[in-house]
Amino acid sequence: MTTKTKVAFRITGEAITELAQAFVIEGDVRQAEQFLANAAMGITHEQIVAVLLGNAKITGDSAEDNLDIADDDCAEHKKLLNLIYAGIVKYKRKYFKPYAIVDNWGPRDLSSGVKCGRISLQKQKTLYDRNCTYMNNPLSDEVAYVFTGEQKQVVLWGQVQTPPVWIDVVENGDWQKSVDAYLASGNWLETRGHTQYFSDQEATLGYTYKYSTKNKPPAQVTEAKVEPIVLTAVPTAELKTKTNGYILADGRFFACKYFEHKELAKAILQQIYKLEITDPEKQADDLNMLGIHSSMLGGYNCFVKRKPTGKQKDTFLMWCMYHDEDPKQLMNWYHDDV
Repeated sequence: MTTKTKVAFRITGEAITELAQAFVIEGDVRQAEQFLANAAMGITHEQIVAVLLGNAKITGDSAEDNLDIADDDCAEHKKLLNLIYAGIVKYKRKYFKPYAIVDNWGPRDLSSGVKCGRISLQKQKTLYDRNCTYMNNPLSDEVAYVFTGEQKQVVLWGQVQTPPVWIDVVENGDWQKSVDAYLASGNWLETRGHTQYFSDQEATLGYTYKYSTKNKPPAQVTEAKVEPIVLTAVPTAELKTKTNGYILADGRFFACKYFEHKELAKAILQQIYKLEITDPEKQADDLNMLGIHSSMLGGYNCFVKRKPTGKQKDTFLMWCMYHDEDPKQLMNWYHDDV
């Protein structure tokens, strides 16, 4: 004689809650919603969202036929959820999440935005120009210059899948609000740049510009090794090819590589003025050397301590003409009557 045994399938409300929330953490939101709808008959969409957000839980036992829903405050689940979705920003109908800062640049990232096809040559003076080298996807990632605490830095965003409609996201491409929310959640931004990507000799030259070392431990901050600068005054006809350098009081222009002004100042002080080096940038200011350097954010920055000489102005205005720059916007000393 065959004996039949009845086996009862039993699942607790706690197990239903944990499994549904696990689906969300693993990125399968649709599966989580369908699972709750099937496991807890009669549950509303509003209640499903509350469970998946950690604001509610399923209670009871299916064997006792007393499954129900109750308020909850699952801190652990909320923390994981925040780590996944915090900082997501909507921009041009797409969604992005920050992942890295770029804090140094060098020769290999020059014109990377043009080379990869992200921007045209006419739009080269933008944040895309050099930072495309360090993006996960140069053709779709975004970049902005925002605060990451007390200082501003270049931050990269990568495109992500559309988040659930019940997740709050940053609207209208507010990059600052996005990175604030991302860092507040406990997430961190990877540090990228020329010295991290290129380990050969080229990455250690003075041409490499380190944007910020404020948040790095001292042991991780090293000075770049710089090749000696051989001084040669730039002829007027070649000003259009030079984007960085100093104009001396006698009108001579000496060029340098990107953000190599400190080393150029040393060379000028030693080779032309025959001075002992103490603080080269301050000494350059005291000698009223007019500095020009290209900006990572596009365009140029110019600086001079006092009103320049007539010969300095002549060279500077010629440089502006060659580079199609408005001298009035670059220098606050420029007046219509001079």
